[in-house]
Amino acid sequence: MLDPAGLNIMHEHEERAESVAWLVYVTAAAGLAALAVMKWKPKWQRPAAIIVAGLTLLCVVATLWVAAEGGQIRHLEFRAAPAETAAP
Repeated sequence: MLDPAGLNIMHEHEERAESVAWLVYVTAAAGLAALAVMKWKPKWQRPAAIIVAGLTLLCVVATLWVAAEGGQIRHLEFRAAPAETAAP
């Protein structure tokens, strides 16, 4: 159901998702670790929260990068027009 350009974009989307997946898992693990650390070391609450917030922000930006490619798979209006078919 996809045109050849859509298939190429889908492949690129998959590659991006695979390259970012580890960051999502690291962020989740850091969040769980921060919860555990805060129970035993309350003084570490602020540094743990800052680390998790930074990882979360990085994770959101990375997943937006993946989603931008994914939106182009079926939505032709989001694709950049190829140079040879662009109107003058």
